[in-house]
Amino acid sequence: EVLSEHTGKLEVQIAAAGKDHAFGVMQRQVQHDTKTILMLVNVSAQPQQLKLKNREGKPVKAYDLLNREEIESGRLEMALRQVRLLEISGKN
Repeated sequence: EVLSEHTGKLEVQIAAAGKDHAFGVMQRQVQHDTKTILMLVNVSAQPQQLKLKNREGKPVKAYDLLNREEIESGRLEMALRQVRLLEISGKN
C-alpha cells in the first residue's frame, strides 16, 4: 500500500496470482520509443505466477526477449531466480 501511489503511475502493473502486488519480484521499466521494456527478476523464496496489466487493468501482451516467448494473456510463470526481459508494444 505504501508503494501503490508510485507503482500506479507505471505503464505495466505486476501482481502475483490472487494478490494486488508481486512481493519478491524485482522490476524495472523504461519507455523506449513506443514500447515499454520491462525487466523482472524473481528473488522470492518460491516460483511466482504473475499477471501483467496496463493502467486500465487489462491484460498486457508481451514478448520475452531472453526466452523468445510470446506472453499473450498477460500471465506468466517465473521460476526461482529467473530473469525475464519483456518488450511491450504501445498498443496494449
